[in-house]
Amino acid sequence: MKKQYFVFMLSSFLIMFPCLNYKIHVVKKDGSVEGSDALAYLPKGLELVKNKAFYEQLLKEQKLDYNSFSDISKVNDYGVTLVYLGRYEEAKKVFKSIEKRNPGYYSTAANLGTIYELLGKNDSAYYWIKKGYNINPASHDSSEWIHVNILKLKTNKIDTVLNSKKLIGTDFGVDSMPKTTLSAVKLNRLKRHIYYQLDERISFISPKDKIMAQLLFDLGNAVALTDDITSALAIYRLAYGYGFDSDLFRRRIKMFENIQQKGLAKLKRNRY
Repeated sequence: MKKQYFVFMLSSFLIMFPCLNYKIHVVKKDGSVEGSDALAYLPKGLELVKNKAFYEQLLKEQKLDYNSFSDISKVNDYGVTLVYLGRYEEAKKVFKSIEKRNPGYYSTAANLGTIYELLGKNDSAYYWIKKGYNINPASHDSSEWIHVNILKLKTNKIDTVLNSKKLIGTDFGVDSMPKTTLSAVKLNRLKRHIYYQLDERISFISPKDKIMAQLLFDLGNAVALTDDITSALAIYRLAYGYGFDSDLFRRRIKMFENIQQKGLAKLKRNRY
């Protein structure tokens, strides 16, 4: 059995940046208010432009490991850093070299699929992402099935009409308050999967983008049901920035804003 290097796509090292933690008040769909350290499941991604100097220095430190090719995981990390720097063609050569010398690794397939998608070569992206998914469907918190569906749409392997069911296998109805037929366990799992995919993609895909917009809307719907509408509204704003808009979208925003205003007003009255 081949040794598997568990160096996940574009996440081969952990970087900790300082942040400020503060309590905010979030309103749940029933109008109740609670304190929270952060907005739930709001995709942030990596600040690639802001941290470009960091990645350039990191690349210099990794170059010796890449040239020696003594450790595949280090070569993989070098390729990942190239992706973070937007040097996709160079990164492709790195992962192709890994595949040539040691074929069949999950991380290689996943990284090649991502690079081809970023280069706009969706047929090749679908091939490699599907291959990676078949090797290790549990990767990325088991969320890569969504990535496969995204590339099915991009390569016209299914009807190209974009909707929730094509991307995530379900939707949240047409009422002002989102509805679902999923159990609580399945809904929370779906929410995590959508978030995982978005938190990776948002670093590389700028507005406007229809698929990102649709997934953000779906994530906001799920978060409204499982967590709070304050977070859902923040995610909706991201969806709008990526180009999402519809009558249903506007009705949900209006309902959530009304619930939030009433919840915060009640909190204020109870304080004084």
